[in-house]
Amino acid sequence: MRKTERELNKVDAQSKDDRDCARAETDHPSAAMKSSAPRHLIHRQAGSALRFARRIRRRLHWAVAPEPVILCYHRVFSPERDPHLLSVSPERFRAQMEIVRRIARPVALDDPSRLSARGVVITFDDGYLDNLQNALPILRALEIPATLYIATGNVGAKREFWWDDLERLTLGAPNLPKILRLEINGRDFEWNLEGNEADDRSWNVLSPNERRPRQRLFCELHALLRPLPAAEQEAVLAQLRAITGTSPEARPLYRGLAESELKMLAAEPLITLGAHTVSHPDLALRSREEQHAEIAGSKAQLEHFIARPVEHFSYPYGSQNDDSMETCAELKLRTAVTCIAQAVERGASPFRLPRLLVRDWDGPEFARQLATVSRS
Repeated sequence: MRKTERELNKVDAQSKDDRDCARAETDHPSAAMKSSAPRHLIHRQAGSALRFARRIRRRLHWAVAPEPVILCYHRVFSPERDPHLLSVSPERFRAQMEIVRRIARPVALDDPSRLSARGVVITFDDGYLDNLQNALPILRALEIPATLYIATGNVGAKREFWWDDLERLTLGAPNLPKILRLEINGRDFEWNLEGNEADDRSWNVLSPNERRPRQRLFCELHALLRPLPAAEQEAVLAQLRAITGTSPEARPLYRGLAESELKMLAAEPLITLGAHTVSHPDLALRSREEQHAEIAGSKAQLEHFIARPVEHFSYPYGSQNDDSMETCAELKLRTAVTCIAQAVERGASPFRLPRLLVRDWDGPEFARQLATVSRS
């Protein structure tokens, strides 16, 4: 188990005390009489030296020979709510990219065997409009390449991705009934929302506090909808829209990219476009035939939009199995990425590449996370 930052600071402080003790012992006249030094002091000095060496090794690891890391982003945007912590503000994204430029080697996602020490790859999932409007100018300014994975079923659509629509229809809707009844996949469900407190816009799914009624509703509906086909997800969202009187039209910056915007991105020398299925399903829950239709379909659609080959793929939710990997190989894709939080090890499968999901971290925390995953 890794030590917390507080524990590491405590060890550092203890090590400093030990070094001061050792220095005082060495300066004392009796230090020359090594054979007469108490055994516990010798053990303490040895332990202090070992801790010091380990600490120096940790700090130098990233600068000397870190393993390459693929970073996973979704949005560069400051939303009112971010229950799944998928957004990074433009200001913090710029700070993170400046750190990548300063301490690492930003590289494009290509043959994994060419990823070398200190290499960092930037990727984005889903294909949000803010990738073009907010992220691209920062990437351009710092000359950092990136790969954007596009869920092609949302290209040109005026609706939101289903999980965003769920957020506004549950956490954001002002007029949910006290008793909410929905039909989901042929079954009736009921939630008691009586006594619901005011909306807490800072809440997210990792919050340690007990969930309020709307927050429980959001989490339970998300778990129920994620395994369903897109048409059944939409049927549930349509019920919520009818109950709350909400328009199906996407909020500003919540929509996916349009075909013309994809072509703009495809013309950018720093940008590579990859496929991300058609309807963003959980592939591990689908048959081999369904997986092939989703992966091949998104690849073909994206190639049609941008008039060039598509060679890279991202598994929605990071979820995949052997059928997923074999399908990517059959379609002659070069890489496929997951959401496994670790560095890219030598010999890693090109169809199961790990990525670190980036949160809205400030610069120091981002640097710490980057160093941690590179040595994990």
